Amino acid sequence: MSAGNARGRAPVVAPLLLAAMLAVHALGLDAALRLDAPDPARALLCHLGHGSAAQLLWAGVATACLALALEARVRRAWLLGLLAASAVGVSAVVVLAERGFVATYVGSSGVGHALAMAWALVALPGPWRVGAAGLLVAKVAGELVTGGLLLPDPGLAAAGMVAVPAAHAAGVLAGAAWSVAPGLALRPAPAPVVAT
Repeated sequence: MSAGNARGRAPVVAPLLLAAMLAVHALGLDAALRLDAPDPARALLCHLGHGSAAQLLWAGVATACLALALEARVRRAWLLGLLAASAVGVSAVVVLAERGFVATYVGSSGVGHALAMAWALVALPGPWRVGAAGLLVAKVAGELVTGGLLLPDPGLAAAGMVAVPAAHAAGVLAGAAWSVAPGLALRPAPAPVVAT
């Protein structure tokens, strides 16, 4: 891949992710995962749905932006794998940990946390990597302890929904686990230009 092709590669995954979230919301599709009777399709689709336009704007757009930032740095197949693995992982943790507390789960913030951790571990250099990953872990730990969000999400209140910190924790773990193979993640560097 030449340097021009590497820089000029148009994003595909992030715009499609945002378009899917917008379509689910605009069409009023019920994508919520029922925790008492989970099914595989909704375990994936629940991350595209949002309870309100404000939640879509707050969590959905942030998730798409993180996917866009990663797509510029990693192979598309790696990014698609991260999206799928984090969706399944977040859904599984929510079903196991939250079944007695909430009836349904919907939203992209868990997957967004996976993308944020992957971005910190794959895209950032040295001390920035450690600092950003540490801040994400501290944020999620604080949410698990308090049972609420450390960063406000006005979309949750607007939709009459509650925070599910276990989703964020599962996302951070999925992003960290997926990032252990950065050799698979990073796009190939352009071949060096030899001046003659």
